[in-house]
Amino acid sequence: MFQPSLTFFELNFQKVMRFFKASLVFFLSLLCLLIFIYQFFDQPLDIFTSGFILFFFGIFSPILIFVLSYLGWHRRKDKRIKVFSYQGFKSFQKYRVGNYLLNKDSNWYFTEETLLFRIDSFDVFCWAERENNNKVYFSIETDKTLLDKEEVDGFFDLLEENDMEFGGLTDNGGTSVYKEIQIKDNTLQELSKPIIKAVEILKKVKFVPYEE
Repeated sequence: MFQPSLTFFELNFQKVMRFFKASLVFFLSLLCLLIFIYQFFDQPLDIFTSGFILFFFGIFSPILIFVLSYLGWHRRKDKRIKVFSYQGFKSFQKYRVGNYLLNKDSNWYFTEETLLFRIDSFDVFCWAERENNNKVYFSIETDKTLLDKEEVDGFFDLLEENDMEFGGLTDNGGTSVYKEIQIKDNTLQELSKPIIKAVEILKKVKFVPYEE
């Protein structure tokens, strides 16, 4: 059912370039600081030590951090492919409108693809965490909605009663609400029902779909 359409580098080439440039600047600055400190105490670094520090911090460390980040990105992608192939997701097929880009505008995380659904004009995207094989998460995107204090208190009580969580502001300027669902016996029966109910709850509390 779910198959990413873009590779890691197609999604993240610019972020990778920024990462290595920032890493190079940071570690070169660190090296210059160390050289200055040693010079200040009349203990100048020899060429071998300077070269080792430059290699370790300027080349090896950024590459190691990048490789670990890439492996984590790939494991999360494989987990989503596995989880989204479960039988219960077939009940969601009619709502699917494509793939969603997680962390697209983030400066700290690499971009990832996941499933995107649309229910009553609300965008709903789903993801699975590699660390937990028994849960999937749905985020319902909404436009900013102004509530008075009494409405806010009632809204959070309503979320708690329905096992939902307010996700705060999103990258696109809207807000989001999370819904966590447990996976049992590798199948999700009637998966769409709790998500449709969650959308209905948001509509009752004045929330409207996010529009760019």
